Amino acid sequence: METYHSKLYSIYEDDISAPNKKFIMGHLSFDHVHDAKEMIKAYRTTGLQKMYMIAEVSGTSYDKLRRIVNRCIPPDDIFRSEAIEYLEKKDPFALIRLYTLETKFYHDLQNDNAAFTANIFINLAKFQNRAFQGRTYRGTKIAHFDVVAWKWATKKSGRIIETQTFVSTSELEQIAKDFAQNPPENKVSALFIFDFPTTCDTAIKLNKDESKNITDNLSKFPHEQEVLVTPYTLFEINSVDFDENTKWYRIHVTNIPIIF
Repeated sequence: METYHSKLYSIYEDDISAPNKKFIMGHLSFDHVHDAKEMIKAYRTTGLQKMYMIAEVSGTSYDKLRRIVNRCIPPDDIFRSEAIEYLEKKDPFALIRLYTLETKFYHDLQNDNAAFTANIFINLAKFQNRAFQGRTYRGTKIAHFDVVAWKWATKKSGRIIETQTFVSTSELEQIAKDFAQNPPENKVSALFIFDFPTTCDTAIKLNKDESKNITDNLSKFPHEQEVLVTPYTLFEINSVDFDENTKWYRIHVTNIPIIF
């Protein structure tokens, strides 16, 4: 029986335009991926080239982040002490903690994350022991039309989705589902299932993990067991399914590592 959702998909069955949206970008194949490869290549650069890159990027990205922090977290804000920790130390771990507070700073970075992304990437080696392998979940309220961007990647083998912003996920399925409850009329609940078959440098585990000598939590909400996925992370879309009974989408994706 044809439903609204199958009709929606059939409209775009032959659509050849890859999605280019605020949160994700589509690629016809791995060979068409450019930005993500360049960012990972820069992160893995060593020696003098790395030193020059850090000096150049850290200065410009810090100046912009400092302005955003001071605008979004003024002196009378309850989280000002966390802001000061980053501003004084330029500590990438403090920056992550600040991001997880979901202040106006968090929301502003959703619209303009270039400086934040640059700051995290030049310090990515410091998060190496937090690189994640396993499965995480993300619950969200999504418009039916936005599902088309994910469905696009299932139409032909080899298509890839690249994240364009930071994506908060949880190792706990129920925690993720809680964020997707009670959607408004123009949206529907969706559960994303992220599989990372191998260790992924751009999926950062925020909770402490004594087995890896990680002794502190980067999230103010450790019960959420958050894994933060950065921009320029690549995924193959395994399936996009809609349950007519529960009215939930389930979108299953698998990370594609960038190997040179």
